[in-house]
Amino acid sequence: MAARKMSYRRPVAAAAALALVGCAVHPGGGFSATEVTIADPRDAPVLALAITELVAAKEGPGPDPIVLQPAGLDDPVARDLKTDLLSRGYQVTQGAGPANRVLRYEIGPFGRSTLLRVSLNGGDAAKLFARSKDGALVAISPFTSRGPGEAL
Repeated sequence: MAARKMSYRRPVAAAAALALVGCAVHPGGGFSATEVTIADPRDAPVLALAITELVAAKEGPGPDPIVLQPAGLDDPVARDLKTDLLSRGYQVTQGAGPANRVLRYEIGPFGRSTLLRVSLNGGDAAKLFARSKDGALVAISPFTSRGPGEAL
């Protein structure tokens, strides 16, 4: 019987994502700025959907709006994210709002992967993505989270 080689890719990816959740966190919970660096504009809807699904899984629409803090006017994820949140019944504003409903996200390279970090309600979560054989961006880890009461 031939021995099977065990793949450590997923556990290592999940551990790396969890470790990075704690990087650059400010005292009030969450990280201080939204930054987006994506290699392909077709990645924006994939990342926006991942953020929306995380928010929906952890928190219902509620009476207070989600205060979206995009990276800037040229943030390729913000438009898709706002559309996705609105389609699920969330109220969405940009700028100032209730401190407990501020949604920040950071997207950037992590080695050969893409790291998505999300902050909402003082909790942080991270998820790794990579390119499939056909070039599509796909998740290679689940969201890992930490924060006050594991809010995310």
